Amino acid sequence: MKKIKLVYILEAMAGGTKQHAVNLLLNLDQNKFDIFFIYSNLRRCFSDQEKEKFLSAGIRLVDIPMTRGISAVNLRAIAKIRKILLQEKFSIIYTNSTIAGICGRLAAISAGTGRVVYSPHAYYFLISNFFPIRYALILLEKILSFFTDYYIAVSKSESGLTRRFITGTKIIYTINNFLPREIISGSRTKPTGISHDTVSDVLLVTRFKKQKRTELFIEIAEKLLEKKDLCIRIIGASEGSEKILRLIKKKNLQHKIFFHTEIRPPLLYTFIAGARILANVSRFEGLSYNMIEAFAFKKTFISFAVTGLQDAIKNNYNGFLIKDRDTSAFAEKILILLEQDSIRRRIGKNCFRAYKNKYSLPGNIKKYETVFARISRAAGLF
Repeated sequence: MKKIKLVYILEAMAGGTKQHAVNLLLNLDQNKFDIFFIYSNLRRCFSDQEKEKFLSAGIRLVDIPMTRGISAVNLRAIAKIRKILLQEKFSIIYTNSTIAGICGRLAAISAGTGRVVYSPHAYYFLISNFFPIRYALILLEKILSFFTDYYIAVSKSESGLTRRFITGTKIIYTINNFLPREIISGSRTKPTGISHDTVSDVLLVTRFKKQKRTELFIEIAEKLLEKKDLCIRIIGASEGSEKILRLIKKKNLQHKIFFHTEIRPPLLYTFIAGARILANVSRFEGLSYNMIEAFAFKKTFISFAVTGLQDAIKNNYNGFLIKDRDTSAFAEKILILLEQDSIRRRIGKNCFRAYKNKYSLPGNIKKYETVFARISRAAGLF
């Protein structure tokens, strides 16, 4: 059987977008897909061990530097990607997140091959309330939409934003982010080794970027610790951690908030399994892997009511949503939940049910394979 020739292009090889690439590419049926992965490892978050997993699966890898912002690096990336597109003649050119979405789509325009698919993984224009910047980012996405054949949104919110701000005519598929069952709760490889060093009352797993607003969590933690002696942990990448550490020390909380960097699966799952509550304070999300991990481990999840979480969380059923930036209400809700074991158990059961029905691997992988096959057939490429 002829394989669908797919190239996956990604600049943000860290956090949720990296997780999306790993979960999708390593689980597509290798008998149906010939996969080529173009990525940028400028952030040094793609280890040799991880690369070996891709190579062992028959996935071809090409590291092409790309970076956020206007840069000659990205201009060179466009030229390099275009050359590969012309050589390989892919059926599907799948671009992911803002920078790869720009570089990949511009390269595809000039190469004139394949069907172009784009997943924004949370539109970058959501980061700014400053109208000129926000409008410029929306305008850029609108222009690029003319050269995009299909969109794949990772949540209903993202699909709605695409339809509202970017294009009313393109086909938009919605496929949730997902996690494989075998590495999380209820599986034969359920994390072990939970110890005093990994348990917590409240856990934040984040990256130290502007849109993640870790400083708001520090404010929430300060309010919590004023009322109760708690174990609070923050896990994130090393990049950008210095600013957060300075803020923690400024508030004299360095002996009360446990700070961890570069904690990756499977150890990360041990920390999640050992937490009572998982928090998220992001300004926006595509669809939070932090939330899916909480669901999978039957953990109570609490966040601000923001894009990408509002349509996934049903208040007091599978989590809790707090009015954006209301840190006092956020802290108060955590204190109440820590005293209510029965509520957390009920929420945990509902979370796990949502995980199995919406955010586990089998159903979502099948959706991707079906969509890619449909796109290829429609283009006469398969």
